[in-house]
Amino acid sequence: MRKPTPSLAMIVAGLALAGAAAANASEDGALAAANPFLARTVDTPVHLAHAILVKAIPERDATITDVPEEVLLTFNEGVGNDFLALAVVDGEGKRVDNHDAKLDFTDRSKLRTSISKLSPGRYMVRYRVLSADGHVVSGKYFFQVQTP
Repeated sequence: MRKPTPSLAMIVAGLALAGAAAANASEDGALAAANPFLARTVDTPVHLAHAILVKAIPERDATITDVPEEVLLTFNEGVGNDFLALAVVDGEGKRVDNHDAKLDFTDRSKLRTSISKLSPGRYMVRYRVLSADGHVVSGKYFFQVQTP
């Protein structure tokens, strides 16, 4: 009888479990001794990580009465112009930003687009940027506008 071949999912699950256990190991080299591959993946340098949205104006899931003149997103690293996109969409799917998304010239971690006066309702902010590591990162969040 043939020995069953482990599936890719089983291998990945095993590595994840081993990685979780190894992450609890002391910093005296036990991790590297146990499995050098896991040591490398657990200790990935920050500069190889994708861009992460760290601040947004308006904030994620916020309810606001004073509408800002722009949507401003701040990432944990500078991002590239390639694949750059930022849109604000109302509850009916209509864009309400002014189609002028741009990076801040002095701080490439900041992406902004101007918006006109918004009516009360729910809005979605969608973004796409190019990380320093060359990967495209996209996301979305919502905020609510109420009458004062």
